[in-house]
Amino acid sequence: MKPHSILSLIACVTCTALLITSCNKDKPEPDTESQTVIDHSMADAEFSYVQTEVNGVAINEKGLQKKMAGDTTFYNKGCNGCVQVLTVSPYDSALFPKSVTIDFGNNTTCVSCDGKIRKGKLMVSFSKPWKEAGAIATVTTENYYVNNNLIEAKVILTDINGIDTGNSSLNPKFNRQVMSLDGTGDAVITLTTGEKIRHRGNVTVEQTAGHSTPSNFSDDVITYYGTASGQNRKNRTYSVTIEEATKIRKASTCKWIEDGTMKITPNNLAERTIDFAYPASSGSGVCDGEVKITVNGNSFNVTLE
Repeated sequence: MKPHSILSLIACVTCTALLITSCNKDKPEPDTESQTVIDHSMADAEFSYVQTEVNGVAINEKGLQKKMAGDTTFYNKGCNGCVQVLTVSPYDSALFPKSVTIDFGNNTTCVSCDGKIRKGKLMVSFSKPWKEAGAIATVTTENYYVNNNLIEAKVILTDINGIDTGNSSLNPKFNRQVMSLDGTGDAVITLTTGEKIRHRGNVTVEQTAGHSTPSNFSDDVITYYGTASGQNRKNRTYSVTIEEATKIRKASTCKWIEDGTMKITPNNLAERTIDFAYPASSGSGVCDGEVKITVNGNSFNVTLE
């Protein structure tokens, strides 16, 4: 081969290599951000449990829904018996609003139905009997910890359809709003590391199981859909949409969301779809903390905290 031919071949190979390198540099790395999904799922699951606990009080306590005047038997155990003290004032079935304190005490050992340890108080104000449509339960946390993470939040529960729990074939429905303690911003979860998760949500909730056994919390299941927003522990903000057709499912005995899909859009990143039923098919999710995230056509699996 002539020298000039060899030089031409070398130049061609070099240009091709440079072109390939340039193309590889231009190809973006797959978006595998998952901290937002982990943090939002943690917050969402906890506020769902708050609703289960408060609803359990409302349908079992004198004057709030089920108990009649003169009945001094308090529901005072909570799910798995972890509530240490419960007070209702005024203790009269005819007088509203009522103030209720759900006190887990300084608990360090009692594990709730969902496998978490809670301490501190949920302070609840009921506007009228819980079986009446439009009844509102306003929940504020007071030194309330879950697995040693401090939760500072206000949760407003509104009874939508006024179903007399245990006496109807229809499912009870509620609206759940989550916000800051003063009602002007996001609820805050301060982790044991000092990092903070911020959350605000507005969802429609349906109790699909357990409403016919009001004294048994362990068989309660809810589904919900709506919107939310927040900020993950790395200070990235995000928004959330849950469609009614693919609504979320959460059982009181599960630590995590276990079925349904939601769309989460972290700030400056593409929207991602989270499949909580994974690895099972939709509608048959199991309590395993495994989810599949799909973003820009790329799918990967994540284990929730």
